[in-house]
Amino acid sequence: MSKHDEQARLAVAVHVVNAFTLNGSGGNPAGVVLDADALNEAAMQSIAAQTGLSETAFVSRSPTEGARLDFFTPTRRIAHCGHATIAAFALMRAEGRISDGPTSKQTVDGPRRIHVRDGAVFMEQQAPRYLTQADWAGTGVAQADVLAAIGLSADRADLRVAPQVVDTGNRFLLIGVASEADLAGLGVDQGAVARISDALDFIGFYVFAATGDRGFAHATTRMFAPRYGIPEESAPRAWPPVRSPAFCTTSWATGGRISSSNRDASCVNLGGKLGHGNGGIT
Repeated sequence: MSKHDEQARLAVAVHVVNAFTLNGSGGNPAGVVLDADALNEAAMQSIAAQTGLSETAFVSRSPTEGARLDFFTPTRRIAHCGHATIAAFALMRAEGRISDGPTSKQTVDGPRRIHVRDGAVFMEQQAPRYLTQADWAGTGVAQADVLAAIGLSADRADLRVAPQVVDTGNRFLLIGVASEADLAGLGVDQGAVARISDALDFIGFYVFAATGDRGFAHATTRMFAPRYGIPEESAPRAWPPVRSPAFCTTSWATGGRISSSNRDASCVNLGGKLGHGNGGIT
């Protein structure tokens, strides 16, 4: 029996943590596997595929940082995942494995600072970089192709923010639509989204509609990443008015709450590199 087969037969506990819920409902679920030191790449990928969530985080020891986090979608490794990071550190905090104060995560893309304060998890990320349509010249991808891939006519696009790629460690395409009804009524061609994602080398499409200043959120969103085995991922409402991979058209900001055994945790990112949200464990 191969080492991979032996690992596949081991019982592995996968915690499901719903990050960014609001008042105990909704949210974006992530798988979290603690004590993953003995798992190799193939085993982690197999577990993530069986878990079936958009991302699963594998937590192991790091010689230089507070913990090593490896992230996998159902089909491949991904360098970073914000909600799975929050999920992992919220779970570790709830289980008493870490306490308030500074810590960090090691990833395949280098370290990132983490700070826990009063149960809130603060996560560093790279400042956003943007690629406009002028930067896509020569790729064969036009704005019309982008809109057609999600079944959106040009008159229903919100071109106050023209489609652009944003990179905070993960790359996504941001597309604004005119209304929440337009967002709900998208006709997504998963094959076309995958082809464009591959051509421009990003993870997927973040499509958003501004909701004004009412209530908790300033925008609502949907995310499609078939290139990474995610036909559609839960995407919480957001402020400021655009959700990128880390809500970073102006800064990264998210919100929500999750709980387990009456224990809550939260995530806040500030200063253009960090995002805000609440979280807990189920």
